[in-house]
Formats: sequence, C-alpha cells, structure tokens
Amino acid sequence: MPRPHCISEGITVPAISTNDLKNGISPERFARSLEDLIDKIRQGTSSVLFLMTTTEVDVMFANWKVRGRNKLIRQIAAEKDCGLIDLNRYFKVARSDGRKLSDLMSSDHIHPSGMGQDLIAGAIVRE
Repeated sequence: MPRPHCISEGITVPAISTNDLKNGISPERFARSLEDLIDKIRQGTSSVLFLMTTTEVDVMFANWKVRGRNKLIRQIAAEKDCGLIDLNRYFKVARSDGRKLSDLMSSDHIHPSGMGQDLIAGAIVRE
C-alpha cells in the first residue's frame, strides 16, 4: 500500500505512483487501495487531505490509462471530501504556454524533470 507524505503540519498528500499503470493494477483495485489509504489516514489524523491527478506521460499508448486513473482520482476526491490538485491540468496549461512535454518529463518519459518538479511544487503551494 502506498505511503502518505505529510507536506506540512495538517496537510497530507498520499503518493500513488504511475507504476500501478504499467504493473497491471486494475482500476477497481487502484480505487479500492486509494479509498482504503484515505480511510487509514483519516483514522490517525485530522489533516486536510489532498489527492493529485497524474500527469500525462511521454510514452505511446499510456495516456488513455492515465486519463482513466485521473477520472477515478477526481471521483474519489469528491466522494471522500478531499482537496484535489489537478497536476494534469497544470501540465496542460504549461504546454499551452509553449513548454514541451519532453521539457517537463525526465529522460525516462514518465517521471517529472526538474522543470516538471518545480511545476508540481508550485501547484501544491497554490492549492
């Protein structure tokens, strides 16, 4: 099960990675794991909980899975009364402002580059 990351006292962001996408974790299992994680976090804390969507990746045929997972994340955030940091939207805005996806992603085409990490940090601060 993924581990939550406390980014500030009273604010928790669970990290669910895109590795689930390539490892064949079904959408149902992903949703169940995320809901279980939220419930466990809330048992032990009164922190505000934010979920983050996943960015699209620079890997052929993977983004349909990313879009499906992001839809689940948005639904669960609404159902579980969590805040939502829509990283996918932030990355799309950055791309419409002229940045290339390849500039935002590292050489593995999945993880964010330094520029992508800066974008993620800014999104967390703004939300």
